Amino acid sequence: LLNVAQSKGCKVILIGDRNQLQPVLDYGGAFAAISRQAGSKILTEIARQRDAWAREAVKEIAEGQSLQALERFREKGLIDIADNRRESLKRMIADWMKSGLLDPKNHVALFATNEEANEFNRAIQIHRMKRLDLGLFGVKVGEQRLHSGDRVVCTENAPWLHLQNGAMGTVRRTDPVHREIVIDLDHGLRVTIPLKHYDRIQLAYALTAHRAQGCTTENAYVMLGGPHQDKELALVQLSRARQSTRIYTNRWEAGENLEVLAVQMKQSRQQELAVEVARQAEHSPSLRA
Repeated sequence: LLNVAQSKGCKVILIGDRNQLQPVLDYGGAFAAISRQAGSKILTEIARQRDAWAREAVKEIAEGQSLQALERFREKGLIDIADNRRESLKRMIADWMKSGLLDPKNHVALFATNEEANEFNRAIQIHRMKRLDLGLFGVKVGEQRLHSGDRVVCTENAPWLHLQNGAMGTVRRTDPVHREIVIDLDHGLRVTIPLKHYDRIQLAYALTAHRAQGCTTENAYVMLGGPHQDKELALVQLSRARQSTRIYTNRWEAGENLEVLAVQMKQSRQQELAVEVARQAEHSPSLRA
């Protein structure tokens, strides 16, 4: 790519954030390595969060000052500490229902794992079906059944349907006979999807943090703690919302005065390229040994 660009007199511009989540299945570290070798320009002004204190909290997380960031959320009454993770999930569902029942587009829950996100999605769908008219039968898509009014996310590109991985929308109509689903995408396009040819659609009342990268919502409900928690995960989880971010955790994972959780949120799991490690070893006797 670089050779072709150079031969045509083009400039190649890479845009990204090396401090966010690392690839799950692919090799990572290339963007950070290129930034170090070629140099980079860094944007430091945060525009997503409306409140100044929230912007400062995001900066503190990125800089490893996790305890200070958590204290800001606690001072605003935005941290809920339950006795255990199961109770945290119940409180999270209850809080989401208070405001998200009629406005799911602007209320998104964020988890570290698919398992917890799927459990939240199923619970919210059941609650909404009891309270609202989401359609009786719906249509089966993968392991889930989608109904009119459900919030969904596309998980794979489909250019012929004008769908991008991560595109979110609301189901407007389901046709179980012809196995079709009509979705109003958030950017304004209405798409009719033949499930025979494209079924990469999931409920989106909750997302994993990996899925939520690049996503912006008005209000976020975030489950913190657990074995997957680290600095990169925390930065994505706590920087998605413009208006309000509510944090949920439990006494065991939070620790006294949030200190255990803060330590987890400072730990980085950034990947490195093998050539970068080799280059460091050339200049470090201890690494060579």
